[in-house]
Formats: sequence, C-alpha cells, structure tokens
Amino acid sequence: PNDVDLSGLIVFAFACYSAGTPKLSDFAHFKTHVPQELAEQPFMARLPQKLLSQGALAFVGHVDRAWDYSFAWPGVGGDITTFTSTLRAVMSGKPIGHAFEYFNHRYCELAREVTDTELKGKLHQYNLGDLANPEEVVGLWLAHNDARAYIVFGDPFVRLQPQRLTAA
Repeated sequence: PNDVDLSGLIVFAFACYSAGTPKLSDFAHFKTHVPQELAEQPFMARLPQKLLSQGALAFVGHVDRAWDYSFAWPGVGGDITTFTSTLRAVMSGKPIGHAFEYFNHRYCELAREVTDTELKGKLHQYNLGDLANPEEVVGLWLAHNDARAYIVFGDPFVRLQPQRLTAA
C-alpha cells in the first residue's frame, strides 16, 4: 500500500532481477556465444524504487539471474560467509556501503581466480589448452558473473540503529 511508512528499513532481496534487468544477459550465451537480449535498455526494478520512495533506507538486490553459485559449490558444499558477514555488519550498525564490501571482495577474489594471467587464472589455463577442468572453469565463471551482479540502491552511508531494535 502507498501509505505504509518503511522508514529505517534495509531490504536484502536474493532473487533474480530483484534490483533490475540488464540489456544483455551475462549467462545466456553458453551455446550460441551470443548474449541473449533481455530488454531494449537496462532498467531498475520497480520494487526498490517503490520501497525507497516510502522511506526504506537501502535496497540490496541482484541484476540478472541470481545463481546458487553465490553460496553453493558443486562437490564442495555451501559457503554463506559473504551473506552472513554482510548481514552481521548491517545488524551491528555499520553503513550499508561498508557492509557490502564483503560482496565486493568476493567478486574480486573470483575475478582474480578466473581471469588472472600471471597467476594462471582458470580461464587463461583453459584457453591455453592447459589441463583445466571445464566444469570448474564454468562454475567459477558463473560465480564470478553472479557475484558482480549484486547492487545497493540508496545512500551507502545509511545504517540501522541496533540500539533501537527491540524484540516485540
């Protein structure tokens, strides 16, 4: 409803296209090598706009498909450290922009592992014909693209006020 006051709310939405939609998909061109066009132009999702207009402090969401590679690795298991660290930082009163750095670090780590030529990144090894496991390369590439698609809308300096949070 339009009259709901969402003052003080920080939303974390783990869902495909929860923050917006790019013009071209980063994931749809495995077989054709041609990115799938998703929209005539990229756009911000309506939900974050609506929530922010009604007082929400910030909205964290995903642009493009959200994959479970954000927290689960085939044959390895789950790792939700990035998510829990971010949420703990937000709940302890850190600014959302600061708390979101866990996602930025995750993306940087994956980017280095996938693309770094000096350290023999997996994609570089694969392109050179080195013995790189194709499933591992694809998994890292998916995780890399997934990690870079998280975004914060709103003022990066806003924070919750934990001292004002009480159990009902």
